[in-house]
Amino acid sequence: MKFTIDHVGKIEHADIELKPLTVFIGENNTGKTYAASSIWSVISYIHEKAEDFVPKKLYEELDKTSDELDEFFRSKSEQKSSFSFRIKTEYLEEIMLNFNQALKDSSQDILRECFKFDSFEKAKIAIGETKPKPIEVKLDYPSLSKIETTLYFDNEKISTLVIFGTMNLSFFKDWILKTAVIYFLLREKGIIKPLYIPAARTGLMYGIHDIIGNDFRQRNSFFRDEKERELNLTAPLVDFIASINDASSPIRKKAKKDNANLVKSLIQGDFALNDSTQQYEYQPENNETNIPLPATSSLITELSPLSILDVGSQSFVFFEEPEAHLHLSAQREMAKIIVELVNQGCHMLITTHSDTFLQQLNNLMMLNKVYQSKQQESIFEGFSLQEKQTISHQDVAVYDFQCSGDKTVVKPIEFGDYGFVAESLNKVLISLSQETNAIIDKVDELNSGVNDEQ
Repeated sequence: MKFTIDHVGKIEHADIELKPLTVFIGENNTGKTYAASSIWSVISYIHEKAEDFVPKKLYEELDKTSDELDEFFRSKSEQKSSFSFRIKTEYLEEIMLNFNQALKDSSQDILRECFKFDSFEKAKIAIGETKPKPIEVKLDYPSLSKIETTLYFDNEKISTLVIFGTMNLSFFKDWILKTAVIYFLLREKGIIKPLYIPAARTGLMYGIHDIIGNDFRQRNSFFRDEKERELNLTAPLVDFIASINDASSPIRKKAKKDNANLVKSLIQGDFALNDSTQQYEYQPENNETNIPLPATSSLITELSPLSILDVGSQSFVFFEEPEAHLHLSAQREMAKIIVELVNQGCHMLITTHSDTFLQQLNNLMMLNKVYQSKQQESIFEGFSLQEKQTISHQDVAVYDFQCSGDKTVVKPIEFGDYGFVAESLNKVLISLSQETNAIIDKVDELNSGVNDEQ
């Protein structure tokens, strides 16, 4: 998944290829949030507008197939049956052309809707073109009450839809088209919208019960009426609020989430929604009394969204400063949690200022490299780690946001023998070390002089 960003904030030009785990590093005010929010807005735009890029001829072809599909769905055979068809290359090429034209025409509007101000006259966002190959659609009817639909791209399974009971043909066609468009444009499996966890998450969590999520999400739609543009929050912040609100629904809050289980060990507890106050509270282990979030530590409030939101194998999470307010030991554990989520199939884009966080990621990548070469479980002994907490460097991309005058240069970092080395962090560490050594020399001189006098 490749993105090009031009003239957005301080960023003159940036080529960014997303991997399962992508990390943005750099000083404050270098454009990391601008880049992350811009990418989030384009992915959100594709999710919202996917059907708009479908050529009319593909709709017509699916309509012609409807009679055959209808017969397939009505089949009462007790034997297994199947049905398949193709979304041809020519249609995928037209989808790419339609999308590129729409993005070219709408880049500035998308950014204005994202950041809620007008300063993007020269801005441009583009995504790398995907080589088209036919998408195979296969339906299986393993029982009278179950229909399985699977999409394949280049023999790789994209997504599967399982329906129990009667299939709604209109819904079925819409699902096929939306899933195919999203995967073809983004190489993103599934159709779950991206989640954005902002740096300002603690303050937003404190006031979440005062916000009507659905109203915010409606106002966050692209190209809404001018009269509805009175909100001051950026689109990622609005979407975060709405996502937290959605997660508190009776159906979703009962579902067990792998991400919540991972966070539990770090916070030594869990989160629950107080039905009377509609506020989230912290449930400490071995304690029957819940604690309101404002009365908890920053560790608890900072990690609450990652536990509450439904982060799964088809999620794409934009996580700003996951190390914020965490002790160094907790930062290391957070790096392990993120790697484990990525290994479960979640895509993540991280912004960070922490050398500790990056070094822990480097350790997990280096250990994975050693394990892959030796294939010995004993390698993990002494590190309190498991294979699922390590990650291949090929699944990670790191970009260093460096100031150059009043502009930002975004540099991809190559993986070396000892991991990803961030120049912007090393400069500060070296400067601090030199200052510390110089001051220690002065202190030693002072102590030496005192000893001589004695």
